[in-house]
Formats: sequence, C-alpha cells, structure tokens
Amino acid sequence: MSRREEGRRRYSRSGAAWAGRLALLLVIVLGGAAGGEGKPATAGAADAGPVAGGVALMAFVASANRNVYALDARTGRRVWGFATSDGVWAPPVVAGSLVYVASLDHRVYALDARTGNQAWSADLGGPIVAAPAVVDGIVYAGTLNGVVTGLDARGGAERWTFRAGGAVRATPAIVRGVAYVTSDDHSVYALDARTGDQLWVFQTKGAVRAAPVVAGDTVYVGSYDHHLYALDARTGEALWNTALGGAVFAAPTVVGGVVYVGTADGHVTAVATAGGAKLWAFGTGAAVRATPVVADGAVYVGSADGAVYGLDARTGAKLWTAQTKNRIISAPVVVDGVVYAGSADNGVYALDARTGKPAWTFYALAGSRAYLTPRGRWGRLHPTWSLGSSTPRRGWALGRLTPWTRVVGSCCGASTRRVRPWCR
Repeated sequence: MSRREEGRRRYSRSGAAWAGRLALLLVIVLGGAAGGEGKPATAGAADAGPVAGGVALMAFVASANRNVYALDARTGRRVWGFATSDGVWAPPVVAGSLVYVASLDHRVYALDARTGNQAWSADLGGPIVAAPAVVDGIVYAGTLNGVVTGLDARGGAERWTFRAGGAVRATPAIVRGVAYVTSDDHSVYALDARTGDQLWVFQTKGAVRAAPVVAGDTVYVGSYDHHLYALDARTGEALWNTALGGAVFAAPTVVGGVVYVGTADGHVTAVATAGGAKLWAFGTGAAVRATPVVADGAVYVGSADGAVYGLDARTGAKLWTAQTKNRIISAPVVVDGVVYAGSADNGVYALDARTGKPAWTFYALAGSRAYLTPRGRWGRLHPTWSLGSSTPRRGWALGRLTPWTRVVGSCCGASTRRVRPWCR
C-alpha cells in the first residue's frame, strides 16, 4: 500500500461519519485593498481583494463533504464552490486575491477568491489537518507525517522542508522571520522562515497540537500535559507555565495582557500574561476544542456541547448562549457585530454578537443525507428537510433538487424509496 493510500485509509471519512467528526470552518473576508498576510478563522477577519459580484463581505467555508464554499456573509447565499478529493479539516486562509485550502488528500490548493477557480495545488506527501499560514509570499503547512513545507504563494513551488519528530497538527505562527511550529513529539520548534533551519526547540511533557501565539517577545502555547507555557520568542526559554484542568487542543488568544485558552475539561480560562496567574474560569458543558475569540469586551467560544457562548472578557460572566445541533470544534469569527460559527451539524450560524440571536443559517450537503425541496433551481439556496441518520430537521440545500429527491441511506424504512412528505 502506498503512503498516499495509507493516509487516505486512516484519515478519510465520508457521509454521516464525516458529519459527526468535523465542524464547518470559516473565515470572513472584508472587501477592500489586497492584504499580504493570510489569516485562518482562528485569527479572526482577514483583508482581501475585491470579491465576486461586488459582494463586500464574504464567508469562505471548508466543509466535511470535501468542499469549500464562498458565501455572502450577510445573507448566506452561495457564490461558488470547489471540491477537493478528500476531507478538509482546516479553515480556508485568504491572502490577497487567493484562498488557500489544505486537505487530507495531501494537497494545498490556491483558489481565486472571486471565482473559486484553481490557481495551483501542491502535494506535500501527507494528510494536512491544519490551516496553512501565508506570510510574505510563502505558504507554510505541516502534515501528519511530521513534515513542514514552505511553498511559493504565487505558484506553489517548494522552497524548503523541515521534519519534526511527530505529526504537525497546528498552523505555524510566522512572526519577524521566524516560523513557530508545534508537534506531537511534545516540542515547540522555532525555524528560520526563509530557509527552514532550526533555531531552537522547547520540550513539554505532552503532545503539542495547539498552534502557538506570539505576542511581543513571548510565545504562548498549550500542551496535552495540561499546561499553558510562556516562552521567550528569541531563545525558547520558559518564562512561566500554568497548570490547567485539561489538555489544550487549540491556540490561545492574547488580548490586553490576558491569555484566553480553552481546555478538554470544558473550561475557558483567563490567565495574566505577567506571571501566569489565573484570573477566572468558565465551565461549558463539554470540551472546548477551539480558540476563543475576543471582540468589544466579550469572549466568544464554541464547545463540544454544541453551544456558542458569549462571555464578559473581564469577569468571565456568561452574556448569552446559542445552541446548535452538534459539537463545535472551530473558532468563531466576529465581524461588524455578527458572530459566525460553524457546527458539526453541517451548519454555519450567523449570530447577533450582543444577544446571540440567529440572523441566518447555512447548511452544507453531507453525502449520506437526503433533502426535500419544493422546487429545483440551479445556483440558489432552497429550504429543505435533512433526512439523514440523525433527527430530520429544517435546513438549506445547494444546487438543483426536485420535489422527489431520491434518498441516500434510508427513509420510512426503505433505502431506495423516493422521499415522501410524511418522511419529514
């Protein structure tokens, strides 16, 4: 069995299995001047060039069904879609006029932000589960094979590679010519961003699957050893570490002298950057696998309990809760008073940042679900009923569907029966 086939066998999912495995991941893009640095959803909004149809606010969504969608962020209308050949576990990254997507099919794709047309793709030789970083004309991405690669952002040509001692599951942080990389081998690496040469390495006592965050001269990173570390960015020396209640899955957020971090025990914890003292902790109903986002004095975070929480950034007091139908493992994005969150129910939710009330919801198609719509038209979103293995629910479908869409899976006890109204 080839290395590619082995990777696909181990990490590929399809149909309903995908739906329970992965949340939708998104990044919101404001129309305007082209930006030189790409940011994934975990970093919030990113500037980009003009986008399709004169739309000023775009949402780029990576879905469990192997597709990437561009949506009008104000209405949820689909603008374009692009299919990779395997699942996408990481949010798209936007830099200039291109959208960069990493896939389990071992490839990084560069897509035109306006049209979704492929500009180039590069095979990195292993499954990719984290968003790439795009800085100063270089795309940085790591694989589950432990290889970090620097690619030319315009054409995809390889510039350098570095091999870590374990799988790389997080987006590298690129700051002042240094690439900070984490790995399952318990390590945090600092690499020369231009050459890939190692500058220093710091060892924790557990796998490091969370992306590092650099603020000032300090690198903040969480580990599976239940600790949050502050490291000197130049030398890798530990400045302090704080014990948390569980493993850290995702990058922390650093704002105003406070580090906000989520953990496997379901808590969001605020820690002082000076010394690492705990300021407050808030408990959700399940593991927090995504980066908290801070905006306008509030912390927004999703939980595996399926809820999006709005918290007071100073005290940790709950402001509101919005419930989805499945777990959330991707960071929300906050733009113009709206919180955009992706859920493993295949939905993207647009929520009022002050109240948590929904403005709209977009559902991506899953391979094992059937959808019923009153009429079939191309290029529009239609109200539908999802009839998959989970409880039937109202949603939205893409593309051309007819009133008698054939079931994939089962409905009313017959796997090949056409959908009938009473199946809803």
